Amino acid sequence: MYKSRFLVPFLLFSAWVLLLLVSISLPIIKPIYILEVDAVTTPSVQTSIATSIRFGVWGMCLGFYRFGPDGASWDDAGACTPPRLGYTPDDAVLQLTGQKDLAKIALKALMGILILHPIACGLVFLSLIASLVTTWHPVRALNVISLIAVILSAVAATIVFVIDIVLIPIARQKVEEATKGALTVALGNAAWMTLGAVVALWLGVIGASIIACGCFGCGKRRGRRAKKNQHGAEKLHSLDNGSSETEMRDRRSEGQQRTDQYRYPGDHVHIGASTVVEAATIGNHVEIGKNCVIGKFTIIKDCAKIEDNSIVPPNTVIPALARFGGSPAQFIEELPESTMENVEIHTKGYYSRFQPQEPTGH
Repeated sequence: MYKSRFLVPFLLFSAWVLLLLVSISLPIIKPIYILEVDAVTTPSVQTSIATSIRFGVWGMCLGFYRFGPDGASWDDAGACTPPRLGYTPDDAVLQLTGQKDLAKIALKALMGILILHPIACGLVFLSLIASLVTTWHPVRALNVISLIAVILSAVAATIVFVIDIVLIPIARQKVEEATKGALTVALGNAAWMTLGAVVALWLGVIGASIIACGCFGCGKRRGRRAKKNQHGAEKLHSLDNGSSETEMRDRRSEGQQRTDQYRYPGDHVHIGASTVVEAATIGNHVEIGKNCVIGKFTIIKDCAKIEDNSIVPPNTVIPALARFGGSPAQFIEELPESTMENVEIHTKGYYSRFQPQEPTGH
């Protein structure tokens, strides 16, 4: 089952790094480029003039391939435009290729989408921040906001990738028409890095959706009785190793809280010895340690755990699947999905010690 605090932030961080590299790309990071246009040459014929143009988000580079024993290597020879969004190369630079109209044709197709790469990167960064906030403060409203941010980021990155893929046939057609097959067009590695980011983002959407809806968790109340009889209180006392020091205090007579706000503990609740619980609302599958003080009007949700010697201040809300401890008690970590089963086994084990045994025959 899916339950991990940092899986969604990790996916978003991975996608953000990939899109950040693509957004910087050539000429800042020269190995990363969006589109490459090559002149058809013979490998045995070495040339020092530009036979290839690579396009990035911030500029373009003119270069040629060197062929050696280890294969072909690309060399730009320093012929790159200054980093700039919406760049327009000098005609004198394009003339080095012998096809100066070539770059203008490709640039016209590129300029409309280059700005989308930094925008998608920025959206992913915002969704990463939102996901980190919900990791440390698991509130339903924040989970929904984080989910919306992740969806927007995934959609934006998907649009960028689709445009990158669709751009190649269009650019190839225009270049072949202009050069009569003398030039070829190839997709750069930036498109495949964008694809990796898209996959990570949609996995993040699935994870954020699971967190937002509370699926595969035990945050919802299950099997909660509307009323608890005295047997419920007796059962609670039987789960503290037989200690008579555990107290459940009800302050209703002091008029500090409405009657309908008082709830007995839910199912499978274990409270340790010498623990004082004052008018707390306790959910199902909750484990409270020894020598604890649970303040008035405290709400403890399902599948929560409070460590020994903890003091929970009044009006504290302890979320589901959370471990608290300290004085005053603070959030320590998120509990695994198996907490519900573990607490149930734990409480049943204690309770079985106090069940009457059938007389044995002689």
